[in-house]
Amino acid sequence: MRLLPMVLLREDPRVQAAYAAWQERADVDERAGAATNPSLFVAGLRVDVSELAVLVRRLGLAYPRLPKALLLEFCRTAAGVRIDETLPNDLVDLPWDLPNRKPKQGEIHQEDLERNVMWWDRKVVKGEKWKSIERDYLAAKRSAGLSVEHGRANVKNGVKRVTQLLGCIHQVGVGRAKDLPVI
Repeated sequence: MRLLPMVLLREDPRVQAAYAAWQERADVDERAGAATNPSLFVAGLRVDVSELAVLVRRLGLAYPRLPKALLLEFCRTAAGVRIDETLPNDLVDLPWDLPNRKPKQGEIHQEDLERNVMWWDRKVVKGEKWKSIERDYLAAKRSAGLSVEHGRANVKNGVKRVTQLLGCIHQVGVGRAKDLPVI
C-alpha cells in the first residue's frame, strides 16, 4: 500500500495539487503554533485526512486507508524520505502471487512493484489505453537494449497483480473487495 500513494503523488496532477495545498496548510498551522499546541495539531490532521478523503473519492479509489497513506506520503516527501518495496518470501503464497513461480533472487521476491503500480495508476485511475502503456514499456525496454516478446501481456499481468494485491489489503482492512476496480 505504500507504493500507491507514492506513485499517485508523483504521477497524478490532482494529487500533486492536493500536496501543494497541504504544504500551504502546514505552513499556516506552523505559524499558528500547531507544533506546540496538541489541539491545533490534531485539528490540522483532521482537516488533512478529510481533504484527502474527498480527493480519494474524486479519484474513484475505494481504499479506506488511502487518505491516511497519502498524508504519510506527503510527510515523507516533505521530509525527503524515500522508501523501497520488496516482498519477503513468506508472502509468496498469497492469492495474488502467480502459481508455480519461485523467487529468482533468493530470499526476497523481487519484482518491479513500483512499475506495476504506475501501470495500474495509468490504467485504472487515469483510464489510459493498454496500447499507450505497452508502447511506453516497450520503448523503455528497447532504450535499455532489451527485447520483449509479450509487452501487452507483461503490462496486463503487472496491473492484475497490483489489483489483486490491493484486493488482499482491502479485504483485510474492511472485509469487502466488491468496491475494487475490475480490470
